[in-house]
Amino acid sequence: MLVTLKEILSESVAKKYAVPALNGHDFFTAQGCLLACEQMNRPLILMFAGDFTFPADFRQDVHLRMLLEMARSAKVPVCVMIDHAGSYELCMRAIHYGCGGVMIDGSTLPFEENVALVGKVVEAAHACGVSVEAEIGHVGGYEGTPDEGIAKPQFYTKPEEAERFANLTGVDALAVAFGSNHGPYQGTPHLDIPRLTEIRDRVGDLPLVLHGGSGLPDEEFSKAVAGGINKVNYISGMMINCADAMREFSNAQMGKRLTSRQMLEVGMESVVSETRHILEVFNTQALTIPISETETVTARRFQ
Repeated sequence: MLVTLKEILSESVAKKYAVPALNGHDFFTAQGCLLACEQMNRPLILMFAGDFTFPADFRQDVHLRMLLEMARSAKVPVCVMIDHAGSYELCMRAIHYGCGGVMIDGSTLPFEENVALVGKVVEAAHACGVSVEAEIGHVGGYEGTPDEGIAKPQFYTKPEEAERFANLTGVDALAVAFGSNHGPYQGTPHLDIPRLTEIRDRVGDLPLVLHGGSGLPDEEFSKAVAGGINKVNYISGMMINCADAMREFSNAQMGKRLTSRQMLEVGMESVVSETRHILEVFNTQALTIPISETETVTARRFQ
């Protein structure tokens, strides 16, 4: 069932769990993630990159439509959303296609400019029944300043700014920086849990998002969820582990002619296994509120 970001996170704050936001960049990995969530009856967020082009590249257009159809026919709630969209226009295109959430990233802008951009997206998205995620502070890595895979404290979210930002923009979820980093993490990550706890206290029941989950050990994830995180973006680590599993299988079968189906089956097993594991680590729980009782969303009118 295709749902909005607000719907899929609606019980996460009160019940202190996080919903995994996983790889929707390729149909194969998305299938594995969804299969695991259906096996465990848990919700799923599928993301695609903010530099996704619409609709000039026909193949990407087809991929997004397939992703949305996968969500509509799923046995569990699934939110399809654009991640790190850098413009108002990209967010509007994602909404037009039927996404239930958009992440507008103005985190490298000055505070007031970030507020203005996010506020504009929120006004339009909410008019369509679509949820909005934004970022205050800055999680480094692929989307911003080069930091060599190590989080920089000077970019961490200031709790007082998080509170002010949430009040000014009316966002449905807020990504905060407190020690994670996009992509593979170099060295040992140390999450600033006291900072996260203060942010949680200041923003009330607003869902909080951890970007850059790849490379964090299970115990750090558990601390983050206990400290107030409700959505965890985890993509790079799963893609790397999937590729490693296929490579190991190929090496073990040296000299034998392998088919693409054999390779994909091994990769799928890796994705399903890892997704099941993180659902446990994030304490992800099934939604108990019937979706039919929540607000009607534009996304479902595209069926």
